[in-house]
Amino acid sequence: MKGKVCHITTVHPVLDIRIFEKECISLARNGWEVHLLAPNTSSRNERGVHIHGIDFSSENRWLRMINRPKAMLQAAIEIDADIYHFHDPEFLLQARKLLRLGKKVIYDVHEDVPRQILGKPYMPAWSRPIIARCFEMFENRVVKKLSFIITATDTISERFLAMHSHVATVFNYPILREIQSVPEWKDRETAIVYVGGVTAIRGIRELVKAIELLPEDIKLHIAGAISPAAFESEIKSLSGWSKVVYHGTMDRSAIVQLLTQSKVGLVTLYPQVNYLDSMPIKLFEYALAGLPVVASNFPFWNQLVSEIGIGLNVDPRDPEDIANAIQYLLSNEEIACSMGLQGRKMVIERLNWEQQEKILLECYQGLI
Repeated sequence: MKGKVCHITTVHPVLDIRIFEKECISLARNGWEVHLLAPNTSSRNERGVHIHGIDFSSENRWLRMINRPKAMLQAAIEIDADIYHFHDPEFLLQARKLLRLGKKVIYDVHEDVPRQILGKPYMPAWSRPIIARCFEMFENRVVKKLSFIITATDTISERFLAMHSHVATVFNYPILREIQSVPEWKDRETAIVYVGGVTAIRGIRELVKAIELLPEDIKLHIAGAISPAAFESEIKSLSGWSKVVYHGTMDRSAIVQLLTQSKVGLVTLYPQVNYLDSMPIKLFEYALAGLPVVASNFPFWNQLVSEIGIGLNVDPRDPEDIANAIQYLLSNEEIACSMGLQGRKMVIERLNWEQQEKILLECYQGLI
Protein backbone atom coordinates (compact mmCIF):
# COMPACT_ATOMS: atom_id res chain seq x y z
CA MET A 1 0.00 0.00 0.00
CA LYS A 2 1.36 3.41 -0.98
CA GLY A 3 -0.58 5.29 1.71
CA LYS A 4 -4.04 6.25 2.90
CA VAL A 5 -5.97 9.02 1.14
CA CYS A 6 -9.33 10.53 2.04
CA HIS A 7 -11.42 12.33 -0.58
CA ILE A 8 -14.04 14.73 0.77
CA THR A 9 -17.10 16.22 -0.90
CA THR A 10 -19.84 18.15 0.84
CA VAL A 11 -21.95 18.70 -2.28
CA HIS A 12 -21.30 16.18 -5.06
CA PRO A 13 -23.10 12.83 -5.34
CA VAL A 14 -21.09 9.91 -4.02
CA LEU A 15 -20.46 8.39 -7.46
CA ASP A 16 -19.54 11.68 -9.11
CA ILE A 17 -17.71 10.93 -12.34
CA ARG A 18 -14.58 13.00 -11.55
CA ILE A 19 -14.32 12.24 -7.85
CA PHE A 20 -15.28 8.57 -7.69
CA GLU A 21 -15.09 7.06 -11.17
CA LYS A 22 -11.84 8.77 -12.11
CA GLU A 23 -9.76 9.91 -9.17
CA CYS A 24 -10.78 7.47 -6.40
CA ILE A 25 -10.88 4.41 -8.66
CA SER A 26 -7.55 5.32 -10.27
CA LEU A 27 -5.85 5.70 -6.89
CA ALA A 28 -7.33 2.43 -5.57
CA ARG A 29 -6.18 0.54 -8.67
CA ASN A 30 -2.68 1.90 -8.20
CA GLY A 31 -2.09 0.76 -4.65
CA TRP A 32 -3.62 3.47 -2.44
CA GLU A 33 -6.05 2.84 0.41
CA VAL A 34 -8.86 5.18 -0.64
CA HIS A 35 -11.63 6.58 1.55
CA LEU A 36 -14.43 8.85 0.31
CA LEU A 37 -16.61 11.05 2.53
CA ALA A 38 -19.87 12.02 0.84
CA PRO A 39 -23.24 13.35 2.00
CA ASN A 40 -26.44 11.33 2.35
CA THR A 41 -25.34 7.92 1.12
CA SER A 42 -24.76 4.50 2.65
CA SER A 43 -21.36 3.50 4.03
CA ARG A 44 -19.86 0.63 2.03
CA ASN A 45 -16.90 -0.64 0.07
CA GLU A 46 -17.42 -0.11 -3.64
CA ARG A 47 -14.83 -1.23 -6.22
CA GLY A 48 -12.02 -0.91 -3.72
CA VAL A 49 -13.07 2.48 -2.34
CA HIS A 50 -14.18 2.80 1.30
CA ILE A 51 -17.26 5.04 1.17
CA HIS A 52 -18.34 6.82 4.35
CA GLY A 53 -21.83 8.28 4.13
CA ILE A 54 -22.52 11.32 6.31
CA ASP A 55 -26.25 11.85 6.86
CA PHE A 56 -27.78 15.30 6.96
CA SER A 57 -31.34 16.40 7.48
CA SER A 58 -32.89 18.70 4.90
CA GLU A 59 -31.00 21.99 4.95
CA ASN A 60 -31.21 25.24 3.10
CA ARG A 61 -28.18 26.29 1.10
CA TRP A 62 -26.68 28.53 3.79
CA LEU A 63 -27.06 26.04 6.65
CA ARG A 64 -25.48 23.36 4.46
CA MET A 65 -22.42 25.53 3.92
CA ILE A 66 -21.95 25.78 7.68
CA ASN A 67 -23.00 22.37 9.00
CA ARG A 68 -21.69 19.89 6.45
CA PRO A 69 -18.01 20.90 6.48
CA LYS A 70 -17.91 20.65 10.29
CA ALA A 71 -19.35 17.12 10.24
CA MET A 72 -17.04 16.12 7.39
CA LEU A 73 -14.00 17.38 9.29
CA GLN A 74 -14.76 15.23 12.32
CA ALA A 75 -15.22 12.13 10.16
CA ALA A 76 -12.05 12.95 8.22
CA ILE A 77 -9.96 13.20 11.39
CA GLU A 78 -11.22 9.80 12.52
CA ILE A 79 -10.02 8.22 9.28
CA ASP A 80 -6.48 9.51 9.97
CA ALA A 81 -5.32 9.56 6.35
CA ASP A 82 -1.91 10.61 5.09
CA ILE A 83 -3.38 12.83 2.36
CA TYR A 84 -6.73 14.63 2.29
CA HIS A 85 -8.18 15.63 -1.08
CA PHE A 86 -11.25 17.90 -0.95
CA HIS A 87 -13.51 19.03 -3.79
CA ASP A 88 -15.68 21.88 -2.53
CA PRO A 89 -14.77 25.45 -1.51
CA GLU A 90 -17.09 25.08 1.50
CA PHE A 91 -14.35 22.95 3.10
CA LEU A 92 -11.57 25.54 2.90
CA LEU A 93 -11.82 26.54 6.58
CA GLN A 94 -11.66 22.92 7.71
CA ALA A 95 -8.71 22.24 5.39
CA ARG A 96 -6.62 24.61 7.49
CA LYS A 97 -7.39 22.51 10.57
CA LEU A 98 -6.14 19.37 8.82
CA LEU A 99 -2.91 21.20 7.98
CA ARG A 100 -2.43 22.01 11.67
CA LEU A 101 -2.62 18.27 12.37
CA GLY A 102 0.36 17.77 10.07
CA LYS A 103 -1.65 16.35 7.18
CA LYS A 104 -1.05 16.94 3.50
CA VAL A 105 -4.06 18.57 1.87
CA ILE A 106 -5.04 18.80 -1.81
CA TYR A 107 -7.67 21.26 -3.07
CA ASP A 108 -9.36 20.02 -6.26
CA VAL A 109 -10.77 23.11 -7.98
CA HIS A 110 -13.49 22.03 -10.41
CA GLU A 111 -14.73 25.56 -11.17
CA ASP A 112 -13.43 29.11 -11.02
CA VAL A 113 -15.66 29.87 -8.02
CA PRO A 114 -15.32 33.68 -7.89
CA ARG A 115 -16.39 33.86 -11.55
CA GLN A 116 -19.12 31.27 -10.89
CA ILE A 117 -20.55 33.41 -8.09
CA LEU A 118 -21.12 36.22 -10.59
CA GLY A 119 -23.78 34.05 -12.27
CA LYS A 120 -25.58 32.70 -9.18
CA PRO A 121 -29.32 33.37 -9.74
CA TYR A 122 -30.23 32.99 -6.05
CA MET A 123 -28.00 35.93 -5.06
CA PRO A 124 -29.13 39.54 -5.56
CA ALA A 125 -27.34 40.87 -8.62
CA TRP A 126 -25.84 43.83 -6.73
CA SER A 127 -24.25 41.51 -4.16
CA ARG A 128 -22.51 39.09 -6.52
CA PRO A 129 -19.37 41.16 -7.32
CA ILE A 130 -18.89 41.92 -3.62
CA ILE A 131 -19.31 38.28 -2.55
CA ALA A 132 -17.11 37.07 -5.42
CA ARG A 133 -14.31 39.44 -4.47
CA CYS A 134 -14.49 38.59 -0.76
CA PHE A 135 -14.47 34.87 -1.49
CA GLU A 136 -11.51 35.20 -3.87
CA MET A 137 -9.48 37.00 -1.21
CA PHE A 138 -10.32 34.29 1.34
CA GLU A 139 -9.62 31.44 -1.08
CA ASN A 140 -6.27 32.93 -2.10
CA ARG A 141 -5.20 33.27 1.54
CA VAL A 142 -6.01 29.63 2.35
CA VAL A 143 -4.63 28.20 -0.89
CA LYS A 144 -1.12 29.53 -0.17
CA LYS A 145 -0.90 27.18 2.83
CA LEU A 146 -2.20 23.99 1.18
CA SER A 147 0.04 21.14 0.02
CA PHE A 148 -1.13 20.91 -3.59
CA ILE A 149 -3.71 22.43 -5.94
CA ILE A 150 -5.32 20.34 -8.67
CA THR A 151 -7.58 22.12 -11.15
CA ALA A 152 -9.86 21.08 -14.01
CA THR A 153 -8.63 23.66 -16.57
CA ASP A 154 -5.44 25.49 -17.47
CA THR A 155 -7.19 28.83 -16.97
CA ILE A 156 -7.88 28.02 -13.32
CA SER A 157 -4.32 26.70 -12.90
CA GLU A 158 -2.86 29.96 -14.19
CA ARG A 159 -4.69 31.87 -11.48
CA PHE A 160 -3.30 29.69 -8.68
CA LEU A 161 0.22 29.47 -10.10
CA ALA A 162 0.57 33.14 -9.17
CA MET A 163 0.43 32.17 -5.48
CA HIS A 164 1.47 28.49 -5.25
CA SER A 165 4.34 26.43 -6.68
CA HIS A 166 2.52 23.08 -6.63
CA VAL A 167 -0.35 23.32 -9.12
CA ALA A 168 -1.39 20.79 -11.77
CA THR A 169 -4.21 20.60 -14.28
CA VAL A 170 -6.03 17.27 -14.36
CA PHE A 171 -8.60 17.55 -17.14
CA ASN A 172 -11.97 15.89 -16.77
CA TYR A 173 -11.62 13.88 -19.97
CA PRO A 174 -13.64 10.70 -20.66
CA ILE A 175 -12.70 7.19 -19.58
CA LEU A 176 -11.95 5.24 -22.76
CA ARG A 177 -13.15 1.89 -21.44
CA GLU A 178 -16.69 3.30 -21.00
CA ILE A 179 -17.24 3.52 -24.78
CA GLN A 180 -14.99 0.98 -26.45
CA SER A 181 -17.01 0.75 -29.67
CA VAL A 182 -19.80 2.73 -31.30
CA PRO A 183 -22.45 1.92 -33.94
CA GLU A 184 -22.39 3.49 -37.39
CA TRP A 185 -23.80 7.03 -37.30
CA LYS A 186 -26.38 6.23 -39.99
CA ASP A 187 -27.77 3.35 -37.92
CA ARG A 188 -28.65 5.51 -34.90
CA GLU A 189 -31.96 7.00 -33.86
CA THR A 190 -32.80 10.39 -35.40
CA ALA A 191 -32.35 12.08 -32.06
CA ILE A 192 -30.25 14.72 -30.39
CA VAL A 193 -29.04 14.54 -26.81
CA TYR A 194 -28.12 16.72 -23.85
CA VAL A 195 -26.59 15.23 -20.67
CA GLY A 196 -25.88 17.32 -17.58
CA GLY A 197 -27.46 19.78 -15.18
CA VAL A 198 -30.79 21.03 -16.53
CA THR A 199 -30.79 24.74 -15.67
CA ALA A 200 -31.49 28.01 -17.44
CA ILE A 201 -27.85 29.11 -17.78
CA ARG A 202 -27.03 25.80 -19.48
CA GLY A 203 -29.27 26.84 -22.37
CA ILE A 204 -32.03 24.27 -21.88
CA ARG A 205 -34.86 26.72 -22.56
CA GLU A 206 -33.39 27.46 -26.00
CA LEU A 207 -32.89 23.75 -26.75
CA VAL A 208 -36.56 23.04 -26.10
CA LYS A 209 -37.54 25.98 -28.31
CA ALA A 210 -35.12 24.79 -31.01
CA ILE A 211 -36.57 21.28 -31.15
CA GLU A 212 -39.98 22.83 -31.82
CA LEU A 213 -38.57 24.29 -35.06
CA LEU A 214 -37.36 20.90 -36.34
CA PRO A 215 -39.32 18.15 -38.15
CA GLU A 216 -41.75 16.16 -36.05
CA ASP A 217 -39.73 12.93 -36.14
CA ILE A 218 -36.68 14.47 -34.40
CA LYS A 219 -36.57 13.93 -30.63
CA LEU A 220 -34.51 15.70 -27.98
CA HIS A 221 -33.26 13.42 -25.19
CA ILE A 222 -32.41 15.18 -21.93
CA ALA A 223 -30.71 13.42 -19.01
CA GLY A 224 -30.01 15.21 -15.74
CA ALA A 225 -31.63 16.85 -12.75
CA ILE A 226 -33.82 19.91 -13.39
CA SER A 227 -33.50 22.86 -11.03
CA PRO A 228 -35.03 24.90 -9.61
CA ALA A 229 -38.66 23.75 -9.50
CA ALA A 230 -39.84 26.98 -11.12
CA PHE A 231 -37.61 26.34 -14.14
CA GLU A 232 -38.97 22.81 -14.46
CA SER A 233 -42.51 24.20 -14.65
CA GLU A 234 -41.40 26.76 -17.22
CA ILE A 235 -39.70 24.42 -19.68
CA LYS A 236 -42.40 21.77 -19.40
CA SER A 237 -44.95 24.40 -20.40
CA LEU A 238 -43.16 25.10 -23.69
CA SER A 239 -44.76 23.56 -26.76
CA GLY A 240 -41.43 21.98 -27.76
CA TRP A 241 -41.50 19.83 -24.60
CA SER A 242 -43.85 17.40 -26.38
CA LYS A 243 -40.83 16.36 -28.48
CA VAL A 244 -38.54 15.93 -25.45
CA VAL A 245 -37.77 12.53 -23.94
CA TYR A 246 -36.79 13.37 -20.37
CA HIS A 247 -34.81 10.65 -18.58
CA GLY A 248 -34.02 12.34 -15.27
CA THR A 249 -30.78 11.28 -13.58
CA MET A 250 -29.21 8.20 -15.19
CA ASP A 251 -26.37 5.87 -14.21
CA ARG A 252 -23.23 5.68 -16.30
CA SER A 253 -24.20 2.60 -18.34
CA ALA A 254 -27.55 4.16 -19.27
CA ILE A 255 -25.84 7.40 -20.29
CA VAL A 256 -23.42 5.50 -22.53
CA GLN A 257 -26.32 3.70 -24.18
CA LEU A 258 -28.15 6.99 -24.73
CA LEU A 259 -25.12 8.66 -26.29
CA THR A 260 -24.37 5.80 -28.65
CA GLN A 261 -27.99 5.70 -29.84
CA SER A 262 -28.15 9.43 -30.68
CA LYS A 263 -26.83 11.40 -33.64
CA VAL A 264 -25.92 14.87 -32.27
CA GLY A 265 -24.66 16.03 -28.86
CA LEU A 266 -25.59 19.45 -27.46
CA VAL A 267 -23.60 21.73 -25.15
CA THR A 268 -25.02 25.25 -25.56
CA LEU A 269 -24.18 26.91 -22.26
CA TYR A 270 -24.80 30.63 -21.80
CA PRO A 271 -21.75 32.94 -22.03
CA GLN A 272 -21.25 33.11 -18.25
CA VAL A 273 -17.72 34.23 -17.42
CA ASN A 274 -16.85 30.91 -15.74
CA TYR A 275 -17.98 28.95 -18.84
CA LEU A 276 -15.98 30.84 -21.48
CA ASP A 277 -12.74 28.89 -20.92
CA SER A 278 -14.30 25.75 -19.41
CA MET A 279 -13.74 22.20 -20.65
CA PRO A 280 -17.17 20.57 -20.22
CA ILE A 281 -16.91 16.81 -19.90
CA LYS A 282 -20.08 16.32 -21.92
CA LEU A 283 -18.40 17.74 -25.02
CA PHE A 284 -15.66 15.11 -24.87
CA GLU A 285 -18.08 12.31 -23.94
CA TYR A 286 -20.14 13.18 -27.01
CA ALA A 287 -16.96 13.06 -29.10
CA LEU A 288 -15.94 9.67 -27.67
CA ALA A 289 -19.41 8.36 -28.56
CA GLY A 290 -18.86 9.44 -32.16
CA LEU A 291 -21.36 12.32 -32.02
CA PRO A 292 -20.85 15.57 -33.91
CA VAL A 293 -21.48 18.37 -31.41
CA VAL A 294 -23.41 21.63 -31.43
CA ALA A 295 -21.69 23.95 -28.95
CA SER A 296 -21.75 27.58 -27.83
CA ASN A 297 -19.76 30.01 -29.96
CA PHE A 298 -17.27 31.11 -27.30
CA PRO A 299 -13.87 31.88 -28.89
CA PHE A 300 -12.17 29.07 -26.93
CA TRP A 301 -14.92 26.60 -27.83
CA ASN A 302 -14.69 27.63 -31.48
CA GLN A 303 -11.11 26.33 -31.38
CA LEU A 304 -12.24 23.09 -29.72
CA VAL A 305 -15.13 22.43 -32.07
CA SER A 306 -15.23 24.19 -35.44
CA GLU A 307 -11.50 24.55 -36.06
CA ILE A 308 -10.76 20.91 -35.19
CA GLY A 309 -13.81 19.82 -37.17
CA ILE A 310 -15.87 17.92 -34.60
CA GLY A 311 -19.07 19.97 -34.86
CA LEU A 312 -20.66 23.41 -35.20
CA ASN A 313 -20.72 26.49 -32.96
CA VAL A 314 -23.89 28.51 -32.43
CA ASP A 315 -25.32 31.41 -30.47
CA PRO A 316 -26.64 29.63 -27.33
CA ARG A 317 -29.38 32.24 -26.88
CA ASP A 318 -30.77 31.81 -30.42
CA PRO A 319 -33.10 28.76 -30.84
CA GLU A 320 -33.21 29.27 -34.61
CA ASP A 321 -29.41 29.19 -34.90
CA ILE A 322 -29.33 26.02 -32.79
CA ALA A 323 -32.09 24.41 -34.86
CA ASN A 324 -30.34 25.26 -38.13
CA ALA A 325 -27.10 23.65 -36.95
CA ILE A 326 -28.90 20.49 -35.86
CA GLN A 327 -30.80 20.30 -39.15
CA TYR A 328 -27.57 20.78 -41.12
CA LEU A 329 -25.90 17.86 -39.37
CA LEU A 330 -28.91 15.55 -39.67
CA SER A 331 -29.26 16.43 -43.37
CA ASN A 332 -25.57 15.98 -44.25
CA GLU A 333 -24.73 12.43 -43.24
CA GLU A 334 -21.23 12.32 -44.71
CA ILE A 335 -20.14 15.56 -42.97
CA ALA A 336 -21.76 14.62 -39.65
CA CYS A 337 -20.23 11.15 -39.74
CA SER A 338 -16.77 12.62 -40.49
CA MET A 339 -17.09 15.05 -37.56
CA GLY A 340 -18.10 12.22 -35.25
CA LEU A 341 -15.15 10.08 -36.31
CA GLN A 342 -12.74 13.02 -35.94
CA GLY A 343 -14.01 13.73 -32.42
CA ARG A 344 -13.70 10.09 -31.38
CA LYS A 345 -10.17 9.90 -32.81
CA MET A 346 -9.19 13.07 -30.92
CA VAL A 347 -10.35 11.66 -27.57
CA ILE A 348 -8.86 8.20 -28.09
CA GLU A 349 -5.47 9.57 -29.09
CA ARG A 350 -5.07 12.53 -26.71
CA LEU A 351 -7.99 13.78 -24.62
CA ASN A 352 -8.80 10.87 -22.33
CA TRP A 353 -8.71 10.03 -18.63
CA GLU A 354 -6.04 7.38 -19.07
CA GLN A 355 -3.58 10.18 -19.90
CA GLN A 356 -4.81 12.41 -17.05
CA GLU A 357 -4.55 9.56 -14.56
CA LYS A 358 -0.77 9.64 -14.99
CA ILE A 359 -0.72 13.30 -13.95
CA LEU A 360 -2.86 12.57 -10.87
CA LEU A 361 -0.57 9.75 -9.76
CA GLU A 362 2.51 11.96 -10.26
CA CYS A 363 0.95 14.60 -7.97
CA TYR A 364 0.43 12.01 -5.25
CA GLN A 365 3.87 10.51 -5.71
CA GLY A 366 5.37 13.96 -5.28
CA LEU A 367 3.56 14.43 -1.97
CA ILE A 368 4.90 11.22 -0.44
